[in-house]
Parts: sequence; C-alpha cells; structure tokens
Amino acid sequence: MATHDTPIGETDIAIIGMAGRFPGAQNADELWRLVRDDATGLTPLTDDELLARGVPAATLRDPTYVKVAGCIADVECFDADFFGISPRDAAIMDPQLRHFLECAWEALEHAGHVPESFPGAIGVYAGCGLTTYLLTNLLTNPDLVNAVGMFLLRHTGNDKDFLATAVSYRLNLKGPSITVQTACSTSLVAVHLAVQALLNGECDLALAGGVTIQVPHGVGYHYREGEMASPDGRPRAFDAASNGTVFTSGVGVVALRRLRDALADGDTVYAVIKGSAVNNDGAQKVSYLAPGVDGHAAAVAEALAVAGVPADSVRLVLTHGMGTPIGDQVEVAALTEAFRGATTRLGFCRLGSIKPNIGHTDTAAGVASLIVAAQALRHGVLPPLANLTEPHPALNLADSPFYLSAERSPWPTDATPRRAGVSAIGIGGTNAHLILEEPPTPPPTPPAPPWQLLTLSAKTPAALARTAARLAEHLRDNPDVNLADVAYTLQVGRRAFAHRRFLVCRDVADAVHKLETAADGDAHTGTTPATPPAVVLVCPAAGPRRTALWRGLYASEPAYQEAVDRCLAMLDPELRGAVHTLLLPAGQDDPTVDTADARGIALAAFTAQYALAQVWTAWGVHPAAAMGCGVGAYTAACLAGRMPLAEALARLAGDYTGGDPALAGGIPIPGTTYLFYTASAAAPRAPIEALALWHRRDTVFLVLGDDAADQPAPPSPQGNASAVISCLSARDPATEVRPRLLSALGRLWLAGVAPDWSALHQGARRRVPLPTYPFERQRHWVDPPASAPTGSGAGGRFTVARLPTGDGRVPPATALEARLRDIWEEVLGLEGIGVNDDFFDLGGQSILAARLMQRLKQAFDVEFGIAVLFEARTIARLATLVQEALASAGAADRAAPDGTRHGHGFGWSTLVPIKPTGSRPPLFCVHGVLGTVVVFHALASHLDLDQPFYGLQAEGLHSRQRPHTTIPEMARHYLEAIRQVQPHGPYFLSGYSGGGAVAFEMAHQLRAMGEQVALLALIDAYCPPAIRSHELRWHVNRGLVSKVTRAVRNITAGGPTLLLHGVGNSGTGRRTSRDPVSAENGAASPVDVMTDISPYFLMGWDRYHPAPIAVPLSLFRAATRIEVKRLPPDLGWGPYAAAGIETYPVPGDHFTLVYEPYARFLARALTRAIHRAASRHAVPARG
Repeated sequence: MATHDTPIGETDIAIIGMAGRFPGAQNADELWRLVRDDATGLTPLTDDELLARGVPAATLRDPTYVKVAGCIADVECFDADFFGISPRDAAIMDPQLRHFLECAWEALEHAGHVPESFPGAIGVYAGCGLTTYLLTNLLTNPDLVNAVGMFLLRHTGNDKDFLATAVSYRLNLKGPSITVQTACSTSLVAVHLAVQALLNGECDLALAGGVTIQVPHGVGYHYREGEMASPDGRPRAFDAASNGTVFTSGVGVVALRRLRDALADGDTVYAVIKGSAVNNDGAQKVSYLAPGVDGHAAAVAEALAVAGVPADSVRLVLTHGMGTPIGDQVEVAALTEAFRGATTRLGFCRLGSIKPNIGHTDTAAGVASLIVAAQALRHGVLPPLANLTEPHPALNLADSPFYLSAERSPWPTDATPRRAGVSAIGIGGTNAHLILEEPPTPPPTPPAPPWQLLTLSAKTPAALARTAARLAEHLRDNPDVNLADVAYTLQVGRRAFAHRRFLVCRDVADAVHKLETAADGDAHTGTTPATPPAVVLVCPAAGPRRTALWRGLYASEPAYQEAVDRCLAMLDPELRGAVHTLLLPAGQDDPTVDTADARGIALAAFTAQYALAQVWTAWGVHPAAAMGCGVGAYTAACLAGRMPLAEALARLAGDYTGGDPALAGGIPIPGTTYLFYTASAAAPRAPIEALALWHRRDTVFLVLGDDAADQPAPPSPQGNASAVISCLSARDPATEVRPRLLSALGRLWLAGVAPDWSALHQGARRRVPLPTYPFERQRHWVDPPASAPTGSGAGGRFTVARLPTGDGRVPPATALEARLRDIWEEVLGLEGIGVNDDFFDLGGQSILAARLMQRLKQAFDVEFGIAVLFEARTIARLATLVQEALASAGAADRAAPDGTRHGHGFGWSTLVPIKPTGSRPPLFCVHGVLGTVVVFHALASHLDLDQPFYGLQAEGLHSRQRPHTTIPEMARHYLEAIRQVQPHGPYFLSGYSGGGAVAFEMAHQLRAMGEQVALLALIDAYCPPAIRSHELRWHVNRGLVSKVTRAVRNITAGGPTLLLHGVGNSGTGRRTSRDPVSAENGAASPVDVMTDISPYFLMGWDRYHPAPIAVPLSLFRAATRIEVKRLPPDLGWGPYAAAGIETYPVPGDHFTLVYEPYARFLARALTRAIHRAASRHAVPARG
C-alpha cells in the first residue's frame, strides 16, 4: 500500500480488478504467490500421461521431444449454465472463449461491480491465440462439420474475431467491444487501447486481457535448433544458460477505471497506470520474427514521457523476458537506450520476467506480467527472477540502469512512490510498454459498526453453499477486514441470483461462525421469485411497548430521528413532552406506558410508526400501499399520501377515541379490522387496487411494530407466513434494534425487494476483494477422432456434461422411453437424462426443439411441431404422445383402401398452454411474423408464478392447415380459441412483432362483443400503416430469416443451438412416409414451413388498416433499434391510441428482447403493466 500521496492526474487509470488462470495458478493471487516464492507452474510429464493423452509411443522415444507443459487446470470444463449456454454449444465453443468469459466475470466481481448496476458503459478489449481446438478436435471430425456446418462452427465461438463481442453479449456490456491481435503483445496492447478508451470517455470501465489455450493440452513439444523453444523445458530469462522458452497456456483479465472515479466510488485500487505506449518496429530489425532495439526503446521512452515520471523513479521492469539469448540482449539494449535518454544512473532498476515461472503464455503474456507488477507494487515486494544462476555476460548489465536478482526482497521507498514498467513484444514488431505506480492511500472509512447484513446468492443451492464456505474461509484468513465493507461489497458488487441466503453478524468472528454452521436462526435461505413483490406497510393499532428498541432507533438511524423530531415540533409543549417521555425515556422501559394519557399513547404510536416508515423509504423500500387499524389507520393514510402529516397529528391530538372506519377513504379488508390505503390509485380505482394487492401471492406485508401490539399483524391472504415481516420482531433473538432491522431487511431481500444499499451504509463504505463466484464447471468437450494425431480415441463423439445422479432422476421404463432418452441426450448433448426432466430446464431452445422434432420423424416416422414441447416437456409425456400418434396413424392406414398413408392431424391447437396454471387471468400472446410461439418460453418462465400464459401460433404451420391471409381472420380464429379458456373478460392480450397488429384487432372485436380488454400489450410491434410489408419483409430478412434458413437446414440434421427467433412448425403430430417436401400432399419440412408462413402473414399485413381504439396501449419498445427506416417512438400507433400509450423501454433489440438475458426485463415490465391494468378493472381470480 502507498506510503506517498501524489496528486491524482487526469490521465491516471486504476486497476481495480484482476482475474486469471495460469500454469500452477488459478487466480491472480496464486500467480503472485507463485512468482514471489520462486516456484514454477511448468509440469514434467510422464510417458503414461502422454500416452493417455494420445501421444504416439514413437514420439515419446524421439530425443527432440520435450516432456514438459504448462497446463491450466480443468481446461475441458466450463459452467455453461451460468452463462445461458447449452451443453452442445459449449462443447463446440473454443475453450479460449469459455475461460476468458469466466475470467471476465471474475474480474468484474473482484472489482466489486456487476454490469446491471454499473452507472456507465463497460468496454471489452481482448485477444486470443490460434483456435487449435477447432483445428485438432472439430475439423478433424467430418461428421460434426457436416452436421453443424462451418458457418456455425466459426460463429459460435471458434474465430478470433468474436472473443470480445461474445463477452459483451453474454455479460450484457454496452461499451466498445474490440478484439485485438498483435501476437505476443496482444493483451498489453489491449490494456493500452482500454486506457485510451477510458481517457476518451468511450467507456467508464474496461475489461482488458488475453487468452491462449493450446489443444492438445498437457502434451510436450518438439525442440528444433534455432527456434525459440527450450531443449530442456526450463526457461532461463537473462541467464548465461538461457536457451529458449516453453510455450504454455494462460488467460488474464484486468478491470480498469479512471482513477478519480474509482476513488470516488470506493473501489480497491491495486495499481495505477500512469502512461502507456504502443508502436511497431517496421523494417528496422533483422527479420520479421525478431525483436527490434529501436522500436522497443521508442515505446519505452514514449510511455515514460506520457506518464510524466523520471526514468530513475522506476525500480522494477517486468520484461517480455523470453529467455532466448538474442531476444534477451535486444530487450536489455532497448531498455538501456530508453532509460539513458533520461538518466545516467546505474544499477537501480531490477529486471524481472515471469516466463521462467509459467512459460510463455502467448497472447496472455503481457497481462500476466501486468498482474504480477501490480501485485508487487501493492505488496511492496520485489519478486525474484526464477532459474537465474548467472547473468548472461552479453547483456553488459554493469554498464546499464539494471540489475538481476534471484532473491525476493522488500521494496524500499524514498521520496517518490514505487513505480514499475511492464513490456510486451509481439512477433511482427508491435511493442507495448506501461508505467505503473503504487496505489494512493485510500481515504479512511469509519470503523464497522456492530451488526452487518451479509447477503449471498447463487444460481443453484450447491453453488450457494460453496459461496458461503469460500467467504467463511476468506474471513478466517483475513480477520482484520472491515465487516461493513464486506457487507457493502456483497450487496452492491455481486449479482443477486435466485438462490439466496442472508446473515446478520456482529463482527468477523461471528460471521465466520454463522457461515460455517448455518445454525437455525443464524442463516436464512430461500429462493427468490423473478418478479419483485409489492410491499405493503402494516400499521398496528397499538404503539411501542419495548421503548428501549425505539430509543435505540432514535440514536442509530438518522431518518428515524429526523422524522420523530419533525413530528414533535408540530405538537404543543404538553403533548410534546408526553410523547417524548413515551418514545425516549431517560431510563429503561417506562412502566407508566400502560396508564398514560390516551392522546399521548396514540401520538407516540403514530410518531414511531411514521418515523420507522421513513427509515425504510431511506433504505430504498418503496411501498405500494399501507394498511392500518386504530391509530395505525392514521399512519397508513398519512404514508399513502391521503392525509397530510400535520392533519394526522392534529386529529390524534384532539379527542381521539379510536380508529375511524371511513378514515380518509380507507378500504376495509374483508375478514380483518384493517383499512387499506393505496399509494397511487385514484379514488374510484382504490378499492380495486387494494384488493388486487391484498390477493397477490407475492405481496409482502412489512409490519411497523415490535410484535407487542394488542392488534396482531394480518396474515397473508395466501397463508404464507414468510409474507409477513415484522420490523422489530420479538422472535429475533437480538436485544438491540439494529440487528432486528437488518433481519427484516434481509427477509425483504430474500423475497425479491431491491434495497438502496448505498443509502443503508450512508455512502461511507469501500469495495473490498472477496471470493468470486464458485463456477460449477463440467466437462464440455469434443474429443478428436481416434485417427487424429493426438486424441483420446473417442471417435469424435461429443463428450459433454453428465447430469448428477442420486437426485431423483427416473430411468426409462419402456423401450420407447429408452429410445427417446437416447434422442434427447444426442440433441441436448447431455448424459443421464431422466424421463421426468424438463426439456427447457435442460437447456432446450427453439433450434434444438426443431432438431428434436426432426429426429422423432426419422426415428418413428411421426411428425410433431416444436410447440408440442410445451405440452410434452418430459420424455415420459412425449412417449405417451408418440404412442398415441403411432396408434392413430396405424388406424388411418388400415382404413385407407389403397394402403397408402395420409397425413393425420394429431393434437393440433392454435392455443398453446405455455404456462397454464395460476389464479390470475391468463395473458394471451400472439406469434410474430414467423408464426411460432416457442420463442416465448424464456419470457413465460420469468412471469409471476401465479400468472398463466398462453401462446397463439399461426394456422399453416402444419401442411394440412390453410394459412390465414387477413388480420381480422386471424383475430376471429384466435378469439374462438382463447374463449375456450376464458369465456369472458376482462382480457389480457399481447402480441410480439407483427402479432401486435393481430392483438390490436382482437381487442377491437372483443369490444364489439361487449367484452372488456384490460391489457393490450404490444411487444416491439410495428403499426402496419407505419411500415409496409416490403419494408417489414426486408427488415425481417435482414435481421433473421436468411440466417435462420441457412442455420436450420444444417441444424435439423444435427447441430448446436443458436438463439434465433421462431423456428420450425408447431404443435401437430402426424405419420408420413413421404419426403419432407411432397407435391402430392404439400407436406413441408420445418424450414420450408417456416419460410412459407411469413408471405401469408405479410399479405394480411398490407391489407390491414387499424381503427382507433379506446383501450390504453402498453408498448414494450426494444432499446436497441435496428429498423431500416426511421420510425416514431410509438412505432406508429399514436394515431390509433384513443386512450393513450404507456411506453416501457426494455433492453435488447427486436429479435433478442424475448430471449435471455433480456427476457427477464421484458417479463418485469409486462408484470408491472398487468398489475396496473388489473387495478383499473375488477379482475376476479380464476377458480
């Protein structure tokens, strides 16, 4: 840590996060310890290991074959589910991209930032090595190449071009996304470009780094004299015995911010980049492959000039340090030339290199050196140069500013801060150099107050348990860490996943104990719904009894104190004194509370409840309503904005005798003594909104009391005890007020409420390094064929994740189920699937669904549309449908006099029950231009658990159906379908893309029938008059159909998922012996059906002229616009929205907003619109 505080420069860039995987090191801290301790990550290989990895025995006998490698642990493994990637996609994805993706996430977490809450743009600058996995494992498998196709093999992650953009897509990063390629200097050049982007304001946080992973992995190499590889597998940088390097694998990522921003935001700063420079040697060197003295010297001199620091203040240079005699001499000569331009001092700067420790990690080499240099500055330690016995005499170090040392030593300080340089030299001549400085001393933070709320979350229960264990270990190893900073980092610097746990801890030791034991009452664990709940404040009739708690509130919570003082100032002196005595007695709990004046008790109760509500508001908990009885009715009316504070106090200061049933328009709740006050609805709608909130299963009731009130809190109408949370629960074992409040806040967070964590800490905390997410990594790998030069002999089979056993998976019971299981495992790329496992939960998506239907047709001569998977999500259910389809087709064959088979419709329905259960009125969603509804799966999964959801798929997706050619015709047909489920309104309608026009017409026809339409939701839907069919067709083709057609023709024969809009035909099963396209019966393959539907739809589109409708429109507009022509913000619906338009911006573009990761945001916006629509109409629950 810094011992000097220099002024912050406007061009200073902070390193705030680091992540990496290197030979012998799984993260940045392990890499530092390995270098600091003069250890090696290079591994000698035995003949048995090499033979097992497919190296021929003859190669092992070759004397030029060097049996040393630098390996990354679990190189074949990846947490595909964390990033929403199917197992099959993961298996054909370059492991370089997989590992870089995980490290990018780790770097963000190490920095204490998550993309969704970062207030700015995050950029990515990165590069990778040659995609050897593609060359050795994929392209050597002709069946795989033919099945998937080169387009998808390349574009799903096997091309250098897509490294940075793939990270930006998977992590939803909106800043520049630039792939960098300068060979060995790639990652340091990426850092330089990220620095420039930050200084130019192109982004506010940048991830920069590189990755090289060699495949085959963990094998040796052939030494060839005159090349760069070492003959003995032992790199010796700058040593008299230097004879080459070992090329290894590695990945490194750093997170960067402008230093001023980082310090203001409480980031941990590991080092400061003062200046950087990049150039090229041109032709001023011996050969293209050789380094150049003049070019590298110029880069170093320029970096020093940009940094504005004297050369003799730099005491360490982490060099490129290849360990080749010529390369080392050139680098020392270049450094000497650059430094001598500014100083004549000798022997003051140590040269280092990490290649003797981990080998040459190619594109990751520069960022690896940067990580070590930053750690050296932070810890104040000069690292040793491994494998050094004697400096090479040709370096002439005695006459240079530099020296070598095989010993680590403390880094002494003098009048200037510690500074270091980092170099990287790329084959082809691109040089990079950075000047680093130790981080400034951070401003002091106040000591951690007792009691902190620790929040942990993960995507699975197992990962949550590992998160807790890793945090416990970290705190045990760092007992002096500020627990408030730990709590703050967990709250603001980690994504909140569905599986959650919270603990309220007094200090670090208490936290370790509770994390390790998870004793009852210490750790609260639960699964959080996707949609945040509504919060209703509950104000009991009686006032505070445990006055010590309320006195503690006044002393510890500024918002409570300010509100109490404000209320007291409005009272006359006599009542002010009585209330003050009741709320803030001088001693312990005052026994006169029970006999005090009724007005004083009422005013004390009101003041305490009102002031406590201000604490929750200050912490970012914004209630949708308030309810109360007795005195609490006044509090509720005031909090809901129905009664001014002064009026409430005045009425209670009068002759108060009890609650008023009609107080300020309160709505009586049946079966209780409470009055309900909504925070937003106008008076005519208030009763409806109140009942809607009361009956919502996800409503949370927050009781503003201490559990000592005479009137108990109302139970949740659903009987869910966790829905009632007491602020100062008597069941909480803590005797102090702060832990009780934090426990209530933790329960709200567990329920899905998102507090303002910064407000909780009053802006006084810092982000600190904590363990990052415990990825649940499984093997996703395609082994090379047995005939390949190096392989495992697996015949090119996908070797991907096997589902865990012992968790209730049911094996097949029949031959049909067993055959279906084989097909599912082939399509999904999984092993161990049970007959009750859900297709979508296993990673199934639209393209995989299309391929599954194709495989069913091949295996059983039965044709199904992909929407059938909503009805038959499991092997067991699908087996039943297949059996029924085979039996039905057999009967039809027997009835045909000529013995021919004819298409037999089976189970077709326009209405697809994607999520049919729930007590609320269903939401119906019309298909887009392509007619399919499978694209709605992700959206449906994020809606409220109690919200039914039906898709409407197009007629004509099956060959025996005539496509509709007008919008009104579609609307009439779809209304017949939905009225089988819901005979009468109010109806909740929606339409995606072109389906918005159909939903609009359905609303018109329903109103003509005298029915109510509560919601008309248009999901990025264009109004036909605003964009005609030829424009829409061009737009759709541009973004989608051309890609889908090419992709599905490959994928239906066997291939990975590709997240594309609507693929395949839907919902019907029939048996046929004909070709996919037949002139006799018009049968069509999924691709042909898909591309045939849109012309019929667009024919109707051109003819449709909407009329204005007196129904409020809810427009969900994609934030990223990709239309060919400029459209108005309302997408053309303005002239037809007689009752107005409410616009909800949602992330993603027209094609991606219904898919992950954007579907959850669309679902949240839809849920808000549904709740608002329900509050405007008397909406009964379904029976």
